[in-house]
Amino acid sequence: MKLWAELKKAQGKEVGPYAYLTNQLGHYVLGAGLFEILGVYYLVAVVLYLLLWEGRHWRFPDSIIDTSFVLLGCAPAFVAIPVAVLLTWRLA
Repeated sequence: MKLWAELKKAQGKEVGPYAYLTNQLGHYVLGAGLFEILGVYYLVAVVLYLLLWEGRHWRFPDSIIDTSFVLLGCAPAFVAIPVAVLLTWRLA
């Protein structure tokens, strides 16, 4: 149950650059997995993620950024990883 509590804990830029970067890349991997499984219908899963997961503990702008990285799941990694690094660098 401790793992579940850690997963539910909000992770914004205040946790440090490395943790923030891995958090956003985790959201990207979630989106990529959904895209591989569902195809273009993963957009429905992204909306459900926004409403059911991020909506429960809304923190602007972190919730928008998290959802954006899930949405980036259809993009190749050579696009998503530099975006995550640049975002982390700008917010750190």
